[in-house]
Amino acid sequence: MSNSSDGDTLTVWVYNYGGVKVVVDVYVDDGNSGSIMSTEITAGDYAEIDVSFAGDPLQKGDEVSIKVYSRRQNGAYRVYYI
Repeated sequence: MSNSSDGDTLTVWVYNYGGVKVVVDVYVDDGNSGSIMSTEITAGDYAEIDVSFAGDPLQKGDEVSIKVYSRRQNGAYRVYYI
């Protein structure tokens, strides 16, 4: 994960280590607003998912929770500190 210097964008990388194409749902929440995105990732590849915080940019000290769930019932959770 990384964020832009102006705090408007958070980039999340999601890897598909499996042998089949998957669709993942990405939930991102900074405590003020949340967003949900669905992305298809081919087997053995990754996706860069840009989450916009334009209008309410991320600030130093902010905490963002990221949850990724595949539609094959796999999940991952991470907290990112700005």
